Amino acid sequence: MPSLKVDGRSLEAAEGQTILDAARASGIEIPTLCWYPTLPIVGNCRICLVSVEGQAKLIPACATKVADGMVVTTQSHAAVENRKGVLRLLAERYPADHLRNGGRDNPRNEFERYLVQYDVVPTAVVERDLPLRSGDERPGDPMIRHDMSTCILCTRCVRACEDIQVVGVLDVGYRGEHAEIIVGADGDPDKAGCTWCGECVRVCPTGAIFEVMPRQRFAPDQIRHPERIVRSVCPYCGVGCQVDLHVADNKVIRVTSPDIELNTPNQGSTCVKGRFGYDFPQHRDRLTKPLIRKGWRRESGRWIWKGLHGAERRAGPWRTIENEGKSSKPGTPPRATGKSVRELPLLERLDMDIRDRVATPGDWYSPFREGTWEEALELTSQELLRIKAARGPDALACFSSAKCSNEENYLMMRMFRGALGTNNVDHCTRLCHSTSVAAMQRAINTAAASGSMREIEQACDVIFIAGANTTESHPVFGAALKRAHEKRATLIVADPRRTELAGRADVHLQMQPGTDVALYSAMLNHILSLGLENKAFIAERTHDFEKVRAAVQPYTAAKA
Repeated sequence: MPSLKVDGRSLEAAEGQTILDAARASGIEIPTLCWYPTLPIVGNCRICLVSVEGQAKLIPACATKVADGMVVTTQSHAAVENRKGVLRLLAERYPADHLRNGGRDNPRNEFERYLVQYDVVPTAVVERDLPLRSGDERPGDPMIRHDMSTCILCTRCVRACEDIQVVGVLDVGYRGEHAEIIVGADGDPDKAGCTWCGECVRVCPTGAIFEVMPRQRFAPDQIRHPERIVRSVCPYCGVGCQVDLHVADNKVIRVTSPDIELNTPNQGSTCVKGRFGYDFPQHRDRLTKPLIRKGWRRESGRWIWKGLHGAERRAGPWRTIENEGKSSKPGTPPRATGKSVRELPLLERLDMDIRDRVATPGDWYSPFREGTWEEALELTSQELLRIKAARGPDALACFSSAKCSNEENYLMMRMFRGALGTNNVDHCTRLCHSTSVAAMQRAINTAAASGSMREIEQACDVIFIAGANTTESHPVFGAALKRAHEKRATLIVADPRRTELAGRADVHLQMQPGTDVALYSAMLNHILSLGLENKAFIAERTHDFEKVRAAVQPYTAAKA
């Protein structure tokens, strides 16, 4: 294990570790702009140059591996002057107004912190239509936008898109002083294949690529300084991505991901749902109170179904053929927005589309009214017990959700089986997972995955994917599979559809729907016929394997 001295401190470094990694692991800060933990090292910003004893020139800390006995000075006069010079050059194209009016006391991003630290003042006077320079804002981008007037061409976003997400939507276009980050060939991210994962937003050190929704809904100070940051788990799929919820006024401002160094399952990455799908907790249509159908009445301590009768059924300005001359069906009242729908922002149009399809509880055209939890629980328990007494416990059934915790689902099961006496308990994921769970439990005695995402990415030589559209169902894991394929792994996909991974695969087995068993049996038969099976494993861990050999013998490659 090599040892070195950094700013007079003796450090131990791992074999192959760079000066930057060794210094940061010991709490010694070396500034960087183009470097990022999970990105390939390019060393093009030159702000991390340090002095090394015996070297005539400054060397990049991010790209230089530690040698035993090395003596490094990070704050030498030459290194500091070099950083100031680099920052001055970058500041020439950075808007001068960003650090005025108290901005130096409250820098907004990584680059501005370095400008303040090394006392460098931006000098560029950029003529732009705030908040973006003319032409930078692309209509129809509801989540991510670019402000190229603040871009310093560190290329973090380009490398993140290419090497972390393996999409390659971003690139450096044009030449010389006109160079800037471009999106695809024609500037349309959708046509270029953008997945809106937000990886470019996460790695950008200047805010040149930014998220739209927080700026539309919250003040800049609230975005930069939330009241609290809550660590949580993304609720959308089973990858278990760690996320940080930025909260102010009891509302989620935005979602970020923890630092790479915290060793989370997603390593800081998220998908479009995890990073941008956070507005539903405070959405106006979210149900926060129980709804009770208007026909229920509570009389003498019991709930009685009265139905909707007479004036109650006719309440409200119902549209009729007589007074409208169009339709006898009631419709929702027109919205007084003051604008045409086409003039509204995209997100508001989407909200209106959803709201106009669902009646708000309490409106005359809604069949429900808002009730209290006491009313809802009393009515529910009364009807469950009534049905059980009248028709027996088997007339009851429970259908729970994968969005609930294991503990909540267990309590639901105990209530229906223990208190109500029915075994009619089901779960939404049974329809898609029960067969695979049962097969894995029988074959390897566990229904859980036997390897982590990182192990699959780093250690697998061959990846076989059967019937899974991973880049859509589990995008973060899908990106890990694409990285493994780019590095070394052979990718084989068995799927009737031509999914994204099937398009990248070395071999795509595009069988007919419903022929999965024939395909797998033919593969096993072929392996056995060539004598490629693990004979030692079969002898030690299996019973009656000859029955398997006999069962798959009729399945040939031609039959599959």
